[in-house]
Amino acid sequence: IVCSALRSAGISAEAILLSDNSFPIITDDTHGDAHVLLDKTERKIREVLNPIIENNTIPIMPGFVGKTEDGAITTLGRGGSDTTAMLLGKALGVREIILLKDVPGVLSGDPKIVDTPRKLPEITVQELVHLGTRGGKILCPEALKYKSREMRVRIVDFQRENILTGGTEIIDDSTPHITIEEKKSAVTVVGRKIHEIPSLITAISQQFRRRQITYSSVSVSPSSLCFYVDTDHRETAVNTLHEIVLKREDLTAVTCLSGLTALIFSGGLSVQDTGAVCSLLAEEELSILDLNTSVSGVYIVVQSDDIEKITRTVKKLPL
Repeated sequence: IVCSALRSAGISAEAILLSDNSFPIITDDTHGDAHVLLDKTERKIREVLNPIIENNTIPIMPGFVGKTEDGAITTLGRGGSDTTAMLLGKALGVREIILLKDVPGVLSGDPKIVDTPRKLPEITVQELVHLGTRGGKILCPEALKYKSREMRVRIVDFQRENILTGGTEIIDDSTPHITIEEKKSAVTVVGRKIHEIPSLITAISQQFRRRQITYSSVSVSPSSLCFYVDTDHRETAVNTLHEIVLKREDLTAVTCLSGLTALIFSGGLSVQDTGAVCSLLAEEELSILDLNTSVSGVYIVVQSDDIEKITRTVKKLPL
């Protein structure tokens, strides 16, 4: 329909349909919430769309949908149209993406809940990710991982007379910041179905607080709970956990591993950046003990206390 309307207005346009064998969004077969095969998709987008654009024709493509390598149709999940737009922009190296919505931009609060919310002229990627993962529905957080730092992105009301201005601009955070924390120890308690004991972390945290033990990260698995503490506090932490183990039948034992270094990445680290970090650490034979991710950053524990080697490796990262 959009393609026909443009042609009726005398504008050269071409529709790329899902029925076309050349449809460029390539995904896995997780139907309903498919994951994009990024490298193959980017190559396909450039292969299909660049000749059309170079012919001074506007390509029109549907969002939200993709195809497996076998040609089966998939959908990208909630906000999949935003994801498609960001993928196209990333692959083609566009200067600006305009996401048309039925709101004037990102608001300071949900208009269905708060009175007189105001439109924000700009919002950072991390702020928008936090909103999206905690209930905000203006933009799918998945789409934001494809935003490059050179790309301008705005959310604009589709009814606005001039969409080339206004709306809310999504701005980049500061460049990824890397903190190296030396002399870390992993203090671990093991037991049965630990992930099903909701009060355990609270109980341990309260005891740690009383004894002035701080931990920089915690890792949970079905059979273990690991706290990363400063090595100076490891004995106190082990004894604190052991006291809790003796009082509970669902906990078995406590142990400690030292000689660790923590790498803390914050400020907009992307999925691709995280992969680059892990690959480089592997190349430098720095073994990763644990990796925790959140919307605000990445916490990587390396089984090494060779700070000079770790620092040299971090300086090689293309961030």
